[in-house]
Amino acid sequence: MMASLLTTTGCCPDAKGYIAAMESVFTLDPYVVQPTRAELKAASPRNVPPTRTGCRGIVGTLGEVTVERVGLRSHDGGAQRTRAEVRGAEVPAVVLTGRAVWGEEPSLDGAELTVDGGSVPWKMNVLGVRKADRALRFAYQGRAYAYTLLPKAKGAQLCRDGVCVLLEPFKAKNGMRGTRGTMSGPTDGVDVALGVVFEQVDTRLLSPKAATALAPYHLLDRFARASRAPGQ
Repeated sequence: MMASLLTTTGCCPDAKGYIAAMESVFTLDPYVVQPTRAELKAASPRNVPPTRTGCRGIVGTLGEVTVERVGLRSHDGGAQRTRAEVRGAEVPAVVLTGRAVWGEEPSLDGAELTVDGGSVPWKMNVLGVRKADRALRFAYQGRAYAYTLLPKAKGAQLCRDGVCVLLEPFKAKNGMRGTRGTMSGPTDGVDVALGVVFEQVDTRLLSPKAATALAPYHLLDRFARASRAPGQ
């Protein structure tokens, strides 16, 4: 069933059961959970418990929201896959799974986004000159979203018609990176979950540096495709 678009910021459920977040700002504090000695001792070499890293905090009337990154160990010698997932009583289960290309976070390159178990196709143009051209775009329940990075590594924002979730990083006391969020418009749990999941994702492919670095490879690929004879 398609979620209704809320027209107020009150605590009103939509058709899916998610409620609007009354407060306009929130903070997600970082944490890390290492597997215990007992868990490591009981685990087999092929099934080592992963370290869980993430951020959590109270997001208005939505209550506690957690975005966590979990490593998925590869047993076939391939690239390690990691998963970023959002949990909370009043938000949908949003999961982004991808390869850990440049670090421990899942990269957008070849990643899969799901909401409540259903796949959400998305597209991006990493070679776009303008910020809007490089946005990651997808649609969910009739809503068209655009996720973009802010200049000078000052954060990111997820926007749809009349709604925007601004996400800005800060350095917590434990030295880890946390997130401060600002919501504008009739924001609900779907908007928040879809925005904060990217806080545990490597989004560098949306940056201007990525567009510059990948441009030569894109031109070579286009030249190779154009030079192929029809039918080959």
